[in-house]
Amino acid sequence: MGTPAFKPWGLLLFFVLGAFLSCPSNAGSTGRKFAVSFMQNYAPNYDSPKFRLYITAAQADAKVSVQAPSLKFKQEIKLKAGKGTAINIPTKIEMYGSKKSPYTVIVEASADVAVTSFSSKTYTTDTSLIYPTTEWGTEYIIFTPEGSPRGTFKEFSDNKHTVVSANSRFALYTFGVSQMNAYGTAGQCVQPGSGSLSCSSITCSANEICEMRDGNPSCVPKPEESKPGTCWAMGDPHYRTFDGQRYDFMGTCTYVLAKKCSKDDDMPAFEVLAQNENRGNKRVSYVGLVVVEVYGITIIIARSEKGQVRINNDVWTLPATLHNNKLRMFQSGRSAIIETNFGLRVSYDWDYNLVITLCGRYAGKNLWSLWKLQ
Repeated sequence: MGTPAFKPWGLLLFFVLGAFLSCPSNAGSTGRKFAVSFMQNYAPNYDSPKFRLYITAAQADAKVSVQAPSLKFKQEIKLKAGKGTAINIPTKIEMYGSKKSPYTVIVEASADVAVTSFSSKTYTTDTSLIYPTTEWGTEYIIFTPEGSPRGTFKEFSDNKHTVVSANSRFALYTFGVSQMNAYGTAGQCVQPGSGSLSCSSITCSANEICEMRDGNPSCVPKPEESKPGTCWAMGDPHYRTFDGQRYDFMGTCTYVLAKKCSKDDDMPAFEVLAQNENRGNKRVSYVGLVVVEVYGITIIIARSEKGQVRINNDVWTLPATLHNNKLRMFQSGRSAIIETNFGLRVSYDWDYNLVITLCGRYAGKNLWSLWKLQ
């Protein structure tokens, strides 16, 4: 948590005073959005000014953005819980005089962080613990000491805050001293990994999701979503498999158009069969019967029974819902539709168009497609 300053002519010492070595991260000084202004430090542009922000992460995978829009300055970093970094801010950020200024530094993070500002020139240095915008109040007490050294300005703001641990009160203070210079402020109170350890405690980018890893929420890239696969039988009859292969079968056989064969995962088993028939010309055939077996239920859609399906050999008029709403059957336009809750959809128009759509979860799984039953 140290913020030592570099001096060309001397050594600036750094101390930490505290009753305990650790403290709760919900002390109020950690947050996800901060606004920081660097007030005038002695004379303008006096002797190599240095303006910095020291940022420490309180939670894992904190993505931090530091920007000064008026200066077109922006820097992004990623910190692990308990790790810190120093960000140098352009010197033009310093405010002068008593007037409105656009020079504000905005700090935004995906998880809780603590921020300390550092303003330094020769013989004049100061630090300040920055509180997140969520801790800002509506009433403040501002005072200045008597007297003013030549060329200095009276600037001071006070924000009283009490930190309470689970057992007793404690305090943490940081300060540094050197020849003709000194500074001090409340210390960053961060216990790495503390706070609400859940995915609700961090914000991931649009192309990421949150996962719990080793008890900590972490942002990881979203898995690539596999597109649904489609196979179909159309016309007299032409077939297309899930992998894009095309075939023509003119016989009056029963074919397996789609079937889950493996039994080693939690995906439901299913089977879709198509039986072909001749329609006046034995040289060609068409789909005349579709059988769907799923959840232990057999559903038959026959060309001669428009508007109806057979469920376990009983004739049903559409629509129908079974298996605790996991299996739905209805008519859409000229087609009968069978849908399951795991992404299987079978559409048959009671004529010669059969389309099977299967969700991407089955990509790469052990499936049969276009297999002739003996």
